[in-house]
Amino acid sequence: MTDAAPTTPVPPRSVVRRQLRAALVLLLIVGGVLGSAWGTYRLTVGKPQLDGDRRHDFGMVQLIDRPVKLQHTFVLTNTSRRTIELANIGTSCGCTVAEPSTRTIGPGEVLEIDATLTLNKQGRKTSKIFLEYGGTHLDVLYLEGSARKRQRLSVVAGPRRLDPGVDLHRVIFFLDYDGNDEPPAPSVTAPDGVDAVFGGWDQVTRVRSADGLPARWRGRVTLRHTGGTLSASAAVEVTVGADQTVRIPVALPAGE
Repeated sequence: MTDAAPTTPVPPRSVVRRQLRAALVLLLIVGGVLGSAWGTYRLTVGKPQLDGDRRHDFGMVQLIDRPVKLQHTFVLTNTSRRTIELANIGTSCGCTVAEPSTRTIGPGEVLEIDATLTLNKQGRKTSKIFLEYGGTHLDVLYLEGSARKRQRLSVVAGPRRLDPGVDLHRVIFFLDYDGNDEPPAPSVTAPDGVDAVFGGWDQVTRVRSADGLPARWRGRVTLRHTGGTLSASAAVEVTVGADQTVRIPVALPAGE
């Protein structure tokens, strides 16, 4: 009688599943290593090199009566061994215009990009400039800046009634003054029947050059009714320099 051939034992299903999971993990690891190597190649050997600063911050600027146009030139050098062709240049918003000095940059040559950022309202603005070159490669440059509206001479809201024999004090501010030297004394024009005296300047804040912020000064005007009637539009005018004027409306108590 012939002996039966031995049979190979079949591993349990749990063992098979573990083996499959181990093979899948190994496959993912190998794929990750290959992908990382390809990415490194694309970022080094396979990437055209334009070296230089890619971000410029204009800091704080002041808005007066119209938008402010800020200009900067990016300088990028081709550090690769092949010529780079600039296929396209675009921006992230209409507030930015960018013009390249050339579209063909040989090894060791320089690409200059003249960029203009327009700020027309208060707040922080970041704009992007997109460079397409090296086939499908996309490079990004950044322009940034903060804007604040320039506020010059102003008067603090307060009472306008001139009670007989009582001084009325009104505070004025020179919010954006360019220096730490005291501003010139203002000229004060008052209607008939009103005395107005300026009491001098006090500095509230000093110039902060690092932030682009000007100084702030505060003054006080003392008003007194000396007799007579006032029109409904009566006001004291305080003027500093050639074009900085504020009006302080004044009125008599009812029945005066």
